[in-house]
Amino acid sequence: MHEAGFLMGKVSFKVCGPLQEDQRRGACVSFRRKIFLICLALLLTAAILAIGSFHVFLGMGNQMETLQDSISVSVKFIELEEFSGRLKLLMETWVATGDGKYKAESMIALERTVSVATDLRSSEIDQKLNDPLIRDLELLRSIMLSISDEPGSFEFATRAPEMYTLADSIIEKVEEMHASLIRSSLASIEASRKSRSGLTSLLATLVVVCILMVGALIMMVGRALDEPYSKLLEATERVAAGDLLYRIKENEQDSEFGLIASRFNQMVVNLQRANIDLHDKVWQTELLLEASRLSESLENLTPAMEQLVRSIAGKLGYDVCVVLRYDESAKSLMVLASSTGEYYHGDPVSLGVDAADGILNSPGPIRIYAEGGADELLDKMHDSDVLLVPITA
Repeated sequence: MHEAGFLMGKVSFKVCGPLQEDQRRGACVSFRRKIFLICLALLLTAAILAIGSFHVFLGMGNQMETLQDSISVSVKFIELEEFSGRLKLLMETWVATGDGKYKAESMIALERTVSVATDLRSSEIDQKLNDPLIRDLELLRSIMLSISDEPGSFEFATRAPEMYTLADSIIEKVEEMHASLIRSSLASIEASRKSRSGLTSLLATLVVVCILMVGALIMMVGRALDEPYSKLLEATERVAAGDLLYRIKENEQDSEFGLIASRFNQMVVNLQRANIDLHDKVWQTELLLEASRLSESLENLTPAMEQLVRSIAGKLGYDVCVVLRYDESAKSLMVLASSTGEYYHGDPVSLGVDAADGILNSPGPIRIYAEGGADELLDKMHDSDVLLVPITA
């Protein structure tokens, strides 16, 4: 059984040997795959943060553009209010004095008012209010151009009320546009606040998601590293306690730990084989010591046994009495004691195979008579009655 265990260990070692290179390659591939997945997760996290940050900065940029547009519209609207108010004042002065200088200044103020109103068409100002304002300004310009520069002219007197009406309408529309601009600004501020709140929530959500992803990644890596080495620690403790039959289950999906488990199991097999060899050597040593002690005891008994067999031969009337011992290692019969000096302790006895088997299988002493052809059995036995007493030791 010990030899079978030893051979089993050698066969297991030889079977595992050719697979080591494939296992090593598989472990490297699995390790690289895990590194790739970790890097991919980190890149994905960085991409999510980058996209979220870009979206946040883009929203902030849009808010800045909206703010700049609002400031630009406010500046132009201030100019519109200034020029429209100056236009009305210069026009009233021109009508009251009839001085052509005020008419020219009124025309300049009118042109600037028209220019600013035209620029406001592309802004957030309500076009329903801006377009009528431009029409009134153009109508007022046509009226002012149709009036003669001479004081007291008929066109000047008849069209003055119409110019006053248009001037009041222009001021009224500018005030309505002012109110619309205020409402638009308030709506823009509210939208900006909501957008900023949404961007803040989005950024916070992205941060939480990234933290969860990194935490999950750390837990996965920690579990992937902790569980195999916990099994390895348990196996080491059991083997240290003397359980050499314990083996770690090799998981093919986890190539690097599978390689470690295979090496550990191979180490335990080698340890078990070494333990078996040690037990075999101890057993052989004990057997040799026991055989040596037995041999010494037999040698010590030889003089007494020779005296005993001489007494037996004399009392029973045998010429010779020989005690034989079967040597297991030499597979032959040897003289242990003899009643005569012709046979000495340790002399080999030459017998045929059948005769040796017959002697060994005999239930008691064997008597060989002279006429039985003793010379065919023992070279030194000639015409003698011989008593053979076989023993095995």
